[in-house]
Amino acid sequence: MSSNSFFNQMNQAYLEEMYEKYTQDPESIDASLKFFFLGFDSAREEILVDKSTGEVTKNMMPLEFFHEKSYHQDTYRAKASVQETAFQLIAAYREHGHLEADINPLVLPEKTKFLDLKSHGLSDNDLNVEVSTADLPLSDKLPLKDLIEALKLIYCKGVAVEYVGVIQEVEEFNWVKEKFEHNNSDLKIDTFEREWIYKNIYKAAAFEQFLHKKFVGQKRFSLEGLDAMIPALHALVDEVAKLGGTEVVLGMAHRGRLNVLANLLHKPYSSIISEFLGHHNIKAKGDGDVKYHLGYAQDVETLDGKKISVMLNPNPSHLELVNPVIQGRVYSRQKVSGDINKEKIISVVIHGDAAVSGQGINMEMLQLSQLKGYCVGGTVHIIADNQIGFTAFARESRSTRYPSDLFKMIHCPIFHANADDPEACVRAVRMAVQYRIKFKKDVVVHLLGYRRYGHNEGDEPSFTQPLMYKDIKAHTTPQRLYKKYLLDNNLINENVIKSIEDIIDNQLENDYDRVKKNEVIIAETKTDDVWQDYVEEDKVKRVTGVNLDTLRQITNLVSKHPTDFAANKKITKFLAQRVQMFEEDRIDWSFAETLAFGSLLVQNHNVRLSGQDSRRGTFTQRHLVVYDSKTGEEYIPINHLSDDQNTICVFNSMLSELAVLGFEYGFSLGNPNSLNIWEAQFGDFVNGAQAMIDQFIVSAESKWKKQSGIVMMLPHGYEGQGPEHSSARLERFLQQCADYNMRVCNTTTPANYFHVLRRQVEKLDRKPLILMTPKVLLRLKACVSKKEDFSEDKVFLKVIAGEQGQLKNPKTLTRLLFCSGKLYYELNDYLINEKIENIELVRLEQLYPFPYKTIRKIVDSCPSLKEVYWVQEERKNMGAWTYIEPRFADLLEGTSFKVKYVGRGEGSSPCTGFAKVHKEQQAELIKKAFTVA
Repeated sequence: MSSNSFFNQMNQAYLEEMYEKYTQDPESIDASLKFFFLGFDSAREEILVDKSTGEVTKNMMPLEFFHEKSYHQDTYRAKASVQETAFQLIAAYREHGHLEADINPLVLPEKTKFLDLKSHGLSDNDLNVEVSTADLPLSDKLPLKDLIEALKLIYCKGVAVEYVGVIQEVEEFNWVKEKFEHNNSDLKIDTFEREWIYKNIYKAAAFEQFLHKKFVGQKRFSLEGLDAMIPALHALVDEVAKLGGTEVVLGMAHRGRLNVLANLLHKPYSSIISEFLGHHNIKAKGDGDVKYHLGYAQDVETLDGKKISVMLNPNPSHLELVNPVIQGRVYSRQKVSGDINKEKIISVVIHGDAAVSGQGINMEMLQLSQLKGYCVGGTVHIIADNQIGFTAFARESRSTRYPSDLFKMIHCPIFHANADDPEACVRAVRMAVQYRIKFKKDVVVHLLGYRRYGHNEGDEPSFTQPLMYKDIKAHTTPQRLYKKYLLDNNLINENVIKSIEDIIDNQLENDYDRVKKNEVIIAETKTDDVWQDYVEEDKVKRVTGVNLDTLRQITNLVSKHPTDFAANKKITKFLAQRVQMFEEDRIDWSFAETLAFGSLLVQNHNVRLSGQDSRRGTFTQRHLVVYDSKTGEEYIPINHLSDDQNTICVFNSMLSELAVLGFEYGFSLGNPNSLNIWEAQFGDFVNGAQAMIDQFIVSAESKWKKQSGIVMMLPHGYEGQGPEHSSARLERFLQQCADYNMRVCNTTTPANYFHVLRRQVEKLDRKPLILMTPKVLLRLKACVSKKEDFSEDKVFLKVIAGEQGQLKNPKTLTRLLFCSGKLYYELNDYLINEKIENIELVRLEQLYPFPYKTIRKIVDSCPSLKEVYWVQEERKNMGAWTYIEPRFADLLEGTSFKVKYVGRGEGSSPCTGFAKVHKEQQAELIKKAFTVA
C-alpha cells in the first residue's frame, strides 16, 4: 500500500488537527497516532538534488496529506514514502508482532500481511534505504532491513506482547513499550539465575517422570510440555519479594497441581508419594479429597534468601471456580494486614486454555477486578496453554485466536511466551509482576506449550489428535532443550548440571524408599495466624444479647446525620423513627439488623455486606448508606458510633451470583473475625451460584478442613409473585446438611434475627449460615420485638413454641402444628380469629443442626397430644418436608403418632404464576392445617 493510499483512509482535517495537538503536547493524542507523528518531521523532509551541480538542499514539505506536487524536471526528489512506511512498520510490529512470534513450540509462526513488505508498498529494493528509527533504542538511522531485523528480535522471539489497541492509559502503554524495547537490565538473566532456572525445570521434569514410572496409569494430570511453569512461578514469587511483597495467594486447577505443590510450595515428595500409595491418616475427620485438589501453604525462599509466604488454595475439579475465591481471600488478607496500597499480598491465578475461554465465571471475575469493595490491586493471570481441552481442539473451544483474548475487555497487557523457552517464560512473568505492582491492575502471561500425555495418564490422545501427538512424541522435552542450549552456548558447566540432576533424582528415590516401609507421611501445612483462636466445633451456648444502654446509644447515633447533610426527607424520617420504635418496644426487622451490626462494630468485629442493591435494600428496608440530595455525597451513620469501633463495608455488587458469592466466600477464609454476608436480591436467584455452594460452601470443611463463617441471606416466601420470586430452594440446602457442616435458619422475629447474626461471630467455630430472610415480614405490624428480647442475658432461640415462646395450655393440646418462616403469622392469624384452643403452633427457627431435644421436650409436655403436623407453603417435593419427615420419625419413636404433612402438592415449578390462584391455595392450606382430620 502506498503512503498516499494510507493517508487517503483518514480525514485530512482530522490528521492536521491531531498533528497540531501533537506538536503542543504529544501525550494529548491517541498512542497509535503519536508514534506515527514521532518521526513525521523527518518524513516531511524534502531532499532536492540539482543534477548539473550536485547541490543538495533540504526543505520541509507543507502539511498537506493529499496534495500531489510536481517538481522541475532538472530536480528529483528522494521520496519520503520509504521513511513513512518505516514508521508504519514500527507501529505494525508493535501491534501485530505477536502474530509472527516464535511462541508455539509445536508450530512455526505463519507470515502475516500486517508485517509483509508488499502490503506496505515496499519491495526488496527498498531494504537498503536508510530510515529513521523513531523512538526505538537503536541508532538514529538504519537501513530498512536492519530496522526490520531489530523489530523481529524485539517483538517476534520467545516472548511476544499485545498492548497496542489494548491498553488505554498512556503511562501504562509507554511502560510496556519501554520494558519490551529497551531490554531492561532487570530482565537480563545471568549464570546464577540460569542454574536456578535449570534446577527448577529439572525438578519439574524429574518429578513427573518419577511418578510416571512408579505409578503407571495413575492420574496425576502431568505438567509435561509446560514444565517451564515451575521456574516461571519461582520467578514470580522472587519478583514479588524483590518489590516488597510478603505473600502470594495462588489458585489453579488440577493440571500440573502436584508439581506446583512439590516444586514451588515444597510439599514433601514423601507426602505426595504416600498419597499415591493410598496411605491416609485414619484419625482425620471428614471425607478428604483426591491429591490433586488439595491446598498447601509454606514459606518459600527466594533467590536472594528472602522468605515469602505462598498459599495454594484447595479447589474442586470445577475449572476456574476457585478464581473469585482467590480474589476474596486476598482482599480480606489485605484488609486484615493493613495492606492499603495492595502491594504486599498478591493474587495469582493459573488458568487452562480451554477453561479460561469457556467458563463464564472469568468474565464475572474480570468485571469485579476494578470495582470498589472487590479490587485487590490486580491479579497475575497465567494461562497454561496445552493447546487442547481434553479431546477438543482449540478451534472447537473458542472463537478467538488466543485463550487470553477475554482479558482485553479490561485493557491489560498480555505477554505470550514459548513454554519450550524457560528464560522467555521467566522474563514474561517478571514483567507481569512489575506491571501488577506498579499499576495495581490485572496482567496476563500466556505460556504456550503442549500436553505430553492424554487428559489424564490413562487416556490415549492419539485417538482424537493423531497428527498432533505424532509431533509431540517426536518433540524434545523443554528440560532437554534448555540443557542443550546451556551446554551448546557454554553458559553452564556440565558438572554443575550433573550435580543438580543427581541431587534431585536421589531425593525422589530416597523418599520413595522411606514411604514404601509403610510410613504414613503427613505434610504439615503452614497455618494462618488469623485462625489460631477458632475450634472445630463450639458446643457452648453463647449469650448473644447486648446491654440495653449500649443498644439505646447505638439507636440514637444511627438515627442522625450531620446537620449540613441534605438527606432525603423520607430517609431522615425513616432514621429518626427508630428512637421512637426503641422506646415504644416495637423494633422491626431492619432496625434489629442495624442493632446487630452496630453492636458487633463497637465490639471491634468487622461487618461486610455485599449483594445486589444491598446498600438500600432490595425492598427499601435498610438504608445503611444515606446520600446527600444536593451533592450525592454518601454518609454511613453506623460507622460513627465511637472512636474505637470497627467499620461496616456495604457494597452493591455487580449483577452476578456465582463470582460475587465466590468472592465473599474467599473473604470469609481470610477474616474469620468478620460478619461476612452475601445477600441475594431474591433467594430464587441463588441457583446461579449453585456450583459455588456445592463445591465450596457446604463441603470445604469435610474435603479440605477449611471453615467459613459466610452468611447467605436469601429472601424466601410465597406471596403470589410467581415461581421466580418465591423460593430460595430451601430443600437443596437441607439435602446437603451433614456432619455439622453449616447452619440453616428461617427466623421469624426481629430479635431472633438479631441473635442469629451475632451468634455467627460470638461462636468460636465458623460454619456457613444459610438464612432464609423474609419479604412481607419487613413491614408486617405483628412482626416486631420488644427491646427486652435483645438484652444481655438473651440468646438465639432454635425453636419458638406458641406466640411468646411457651405453650399456653400444653395439657389440653391435641394437635401441634410445626412450621418455619413467615407462614407462622398467617397460621397464627387463623388460630386467633377462629379462637382455637386445642391446637398450638411451634416454629423451627433453626432447621439444621436439627433441635431434636428441644422438640421432643415440647412434644412430651403435651400429654393429650394426638397429632403432629408439618405445615409449609412450599411444594411437597420442595421446602423442608423431605428433610423433616425422617427426623420427626426418629424423634417421635416410642409415641403413638407420626408426623403428617399439610401444604401444596408436588410440582416441577416452585409455585403458580397467578396471584389469585396463589391466594386461594394459601387460604386452603392454612385452613386445612387446623381442620384436616
